[in-house]
Amino acid sequence: DELTLIYTSGTTGNPKGVVLTHANMLGQMAAFEASFDWGSEDRSLSLLPWAHILGQAAEVHLLTFLGMSTAFVESPTKLLENLAEVKPTVFIGVPRVYNKIYSNVQGKVNKLPSPLKKLFFKAVDAGFRKATGNEIGFLDEMSLKVIDRLIFKTIRKKLGGRIRGMISGGAALDADVNRFMLAAGL
Repeated sequence: DELTLIYTSGTTGNPKGVVLTHANMLGQMAAFEASFDWGSEDRSLSLLPWAHILGQAAEVHLLTFLGMSTAFVESPTKLLENLAEVKPTVFIGVPRVYNKIYSNVQGKVNKLPSPLKKLFFKAVDAGFRKATGNEIGFLDEMSLKVIDRLIFKTIRKKLGGRIRGMISGGAALDADVNRFMLAAGL
């Protein structure tokens, strides 16, 4: 049976109502649930409007189904302040949010002295390989530890310090952004 109507932005003409069924939503919830070790102690910080399909599927239906709590961002300009206050364990966003984090970090990395910049990129590569289950050598492990102390730890702290998982949806996440996030322990 029909569960809800989601209205698209109408990028190719007038907005259109998309019918989602109970089976569709349950399928999405099963995929989300199987993708991560969720727990009732997890909490999110809701940034997406619940009229957005990802906001509705992940935050309204999934988090309720899992018994998790959600706090609400006061406004997009207060995102970092709210992350520090709420300390979510899960964050759900669209690629644009993650792109902004990545761009901000890249801007700061580009101002680093060349040796530290090279170490950063070496650590991102090592961190990504490690996060995806590959072994890394001693020198890669050391570069990752140094950059984690200097940069990654600060990023995690700014995002509340307790993030266990981040979900991206609504569009494709850039491979470089994904690689960076995984390397940073996000």
